[in-house]
Amino acid sequence: MSLVIVANNQTSTQNNGSSLLYGWLAGWDSWNRAGLWVCTAQESGWCTQDRTSTFGEQWVLSTNGTNASAGSLISVDYCLVGQGGDNSQRCGIHYSAYILPLVCICTFFEGLLVFWTWLEHRKKTNFSQYHTNVKDNITKTMVTMGDTVADYLETPDILGKDDLDLKGAAISRSVDLKKMRWTPRDEVPWFKAVSVPVWTLSLILFAMGLTIGSTCLGMAIDWTKRNLLDASPSAIWQQGLQVEETHLVQARWLFASSSTGLVLLSQVLFANGFQLMVSFLYLFYNNIITRQLVAAEWIRFLKPKGKKSLRVSSPVGMQRSSYMLSLPMSYSIPLMMAFMLLHWLVSQSVFIIQTTALGPGPQIYRLQTYDDSAVGYSVLGIILSTTTGAILVVGLVVNAIVRKFKDVPPEFLAMGTKSAAISAVCHPPPNDKDARLFPLTMGVVPILDSGAASSRLTFSTLVDIQEPRDGMKCLQPVVTNQGPGTYSRLAKRIQIIVISWQRSIAKYLR
Repeated sequence: MSLVIVANNQTSTQNNGSSLLYGWLAGWDSWNRAGLWVCTAQESGWCTQDRTSTFGEQWVLSTNGTNASAGSLISVDYCLVGQGGDNSQRCGIHYSAYILPLVCICTFFEGLLVFWTWLEHRKKTNFSQYHTNVKDNITKTMVTMGDTVADYLETPDILGKDDLDLKGAAISRSVDLKKMRWTPRDEVPWFKAVSVPVWTLSLILFAMGLTIGSTCLGMAIDWTKRNLLDASPSAIWQQGLQVEETHLVQARWLFASSSTGLVLLSQVLFANGFQLMVSFLYLFYNNIITRQLVAAEWIRFLKPKGKKSLRVSSPVGMQRSSYMLSLPMSYSIPLMMAFMLLHWLVSQSVFIIQTTALGPGPQIYRLQTYDDSAVGYSVLGIILSTTTGAILVVGLVVNAIVRKFKDVPPEFLAMGTKSAAISAVCHPPPNDKDARLFPLTMGVVPILDSGAASSRLTFSTLVDIQEPRDGMKCLQPVVTNQGPGTYSRLAKRIQIIVISWQRSIAKYLR
């Protein structure tokens, strides 16, 4: 709309023969600062509607548009307002011709990878069902602990066949098979199911994420106070998650570029970088919970009350299928809902704002040169997202400390995620064939072909299998400190994945 200010203490003669006080076309420096001229004769600070409503009949302006001392003051008598347009009739869909194709291409390739993974799994599953006599590890699907147990029960590790020769021989660099006493504790916290390095790295990353959120919150509140705005809890709550012209990222150097498309792309990457951070931290959060639940499933096989079938990716016989979302529903659904809420709160904390420049009056005509975009933020959104993240981290730690495993050695918890340890307990007696297909338990069985009386801990379906008791000696896996480092294991896994991809691509190119 058009606005004419009528003064009662000056004329155009006193204003260098001009009736124009201020004049400009709206651009970046105006659509978030367009109302600052209203408060030029007042104390420095952001010019908000609540502030201007206190002027009443004492509204004065400065002729130079900066402050009252630099020029004469104009006392406003009244205003003439032209006909305005209805913004509700000017709604539209905003999209970027640069970003939309990138998103479509990435989504297309993501769908192809998902389809390829499903197709490969289906082919391997069908091959295993119709070629049961072929012992080819390429057809194995190793996703869950049950998959690993079933595979080793079907084809026991060669190193584990001669039990008596392995009293102290290394199964791998990180696990030994030794004749040791079973030394359970009455209560072991879930915290012990995850190694100290994993806890340390995860908590450091969680702390870094919360620090970033707290820093953004501190900067937002400081900016609010420096502009003489109300930063009280009630004011922040009343403002809610709405877009405010005062809450825009002012660091224009972050998005400096001669190309409008590149500016928007940099803003989108900046705003969604926080979403990427949350997704990255979720991997570590899920990793800890998965390790704890694998330990719970691993320990459950020690219970003498009822045998349990294995949960596998492709069930055969009496085996059970794996969980739909990798975790039990009692964990996966609350976890999924919690991180969906966190992602939504982050999207309401930092976001993209786009404006369309239109001429004054009810007619709709565009001024595309002055269209612009910016990164906005919400103080309440930052508070809620940071608080939610802190609650999730505290809940994870409290759950790990409060919940307990009963009557189990502390070092035995983490063995459910070590293939070498699983292999060591997958050597049932010779008369216990196809144990993987039936409900089984983990216990102590005698070694029949040994010269001396001896026993070992293993999975079996035998009725007379013994529950390990305090002080009982048997062959069992023992974790050592001689295993390869974290980076070595990671490099080896990456190498295996790369080799697998190379074989798959070569097969399709033949």
